[in-house]
Amino acid sequence: LAEIGIAFFLFIVGLEMNFSKFMKLGKTIFLTAIGQIVITFIFGYLVSLFFFDSSTSFIIALALTFSSTMIVVKILSDKREIDTLHGRIIIGILLIQDVVAIFALSFLQSGHLTAPLIGSSIIKGVLLFSATFFVSMFIIPLVFKLAAKSQELLFISAVAWLFLVSIFSHLLGFSFAIGAFLAGVSLAQLDYSFEVVSRVKPIRDFFSIIFFVALGMTTVPSIPTFAITPIIILSLFVIIGNPLIVIIVMGLLGFSKKSSFLTGISIGQASEFSLIIATQAFLIGKISQTALSIVALITAITLVATSYIIKYDDLLYSKFSKILSVFEFRKKKIYELAHKVENHFDAVLFGCDRIGYSIIQTFAKLKYKFLVVDFNPEIIQELASKGISCLYGDFEDFEIIGKIDMKKPRIFISTIPDFRGNVRLIRNVRRMNKNAAIFVTATTINEALELYEKGADYVIMPHFLGGEHTSYILENLKRENISQRREKHIEELKKRKLLKQEHPAR
Repeated sequence: LAEIGIAFFLFIVGLEMNFSKFMKLGKTIFLTAIGQIVITFIFGYLVSLFFFDSSTSFIIALALTFSSTMIVVKILSDKREIDTLHGRIIIGILLIQDVVAIFALSFLQSGHLTAPLIGSSIIKGVLLFSATFFVSMFIIPLVFKLAAKSQELLFISAVAWLFLVSIFSHLLGFSFAIGAFLAGVSLAQLDYSFEVVSRVKPIRDFFSIIFFVALGMTTVPSIPTFAITPIIILSLFVIIGNPLIVIIVMGLLGFSKKSSFLTGISIGQASEFSLIIATQAFLIGKISQTALSIVALITAITLVATSYIIKYDDLLYSKFSKILSVFEFRKKKIYELAHKVENHFDAVLFGCDRIGYSIIQTFAKLKYKFLVVDFNPEIIQELASKGISCLYGDFEDFEIIGKIDMKKPRIFISTIPDFRGNVRLIRNVRRMNKNAAIFVTATTINEALELYEKGADYVIMPHFLGGEHTSYILENLKRENISQRREKHIEELKKRKLLKQEHPAR
């Protein structure tokens, strides 16, 4: 039953995996993720060697390399930070970790990795991938098109496909988990994937509970006294070491200390994959029950700790902000990306992506002299290449504010949905420029009302703007111009697609 829970969990991971979005994330996320995985594994292995043999140390280091996709995405969603810069980077890192974890699982059952065995595994893996995706491309769409006429039949077909691929994977010498993941990925591009996910999740949750309960029943009684020290040391390594590795790597890539910090602390925990890898290793005799229990306890400790750390990330950042400046290795070089920063601007825009893109176009039409401030170095490089006045940095950074003459601009706009940051921006602007119009962004009604109380002239609420714009179109609707609006909108969407802009993740 526990293994069925793992299968359903990985099936949904595959269903929700968006590889097209992964391709848009760029080299920054790839380098950060690979750097974190490699460095965490090396350090984890070296630390584990002080307490265990090389084989057990290898499995423990591998298990502690991965972070919890379910927990982190849930917390980011609750905090409405999935679509922020650090939110997108975190999700990209987690996606790469999930892919690496799947490959790690596929080799766990191979015993000693000799050259012939690796070659055999690769051949079998290619066969499994090829067969699965051949069927998913030419047969599955037809089957699910018929099955979609009934919600119950759609659900049964999805579960049947899950077990069919899992059994085929097992016959080839791989685990059921690998087959379940591939079954999910093969259905991810179907139009019915949303319905399948919603139907399968309750079953996944039920069997996942059985998996965790079964694991917990074998954990605590088997922990000897000598294991307490490695549990404490390895837990601290995951909670502190993982974030530190990410902060250093992102600092080297040119990101601000805030983006690096918020990304780093979000992956300072072990994951569901840690438990799955350790369990699989135990079942095939690669590690002892004690080692499995150690991984389980480290996972539990780090998951609880990181939940509170992420919850209070802004407070922690304010406490450690000065110390974090040490990790902005390319700060001077990045500031050199600033393009045409002069003493006078009509408007200053903080945050340039989807909303900021439209605002820039309006500024250009109005012939405003404007400055864009953003903490994504890739966006700054793109703006500079177009000759747009821009400055790299965080709008909460006093050094950045000091580079701008806050007394002269008539308009300040923040498209960044950071409540505390926007409050500080309003306070700073009002202190130096009482007549300027201030536009800020919020994601909840309570935040918007409070920002108005703090002195904002207008609060942008992206989730409501669509309805307001549609109402405006309806009020001015004319038969002769609706087709023109349609064509104009299609052209605008194509431009945004070329700029790799997307609607927020589901």
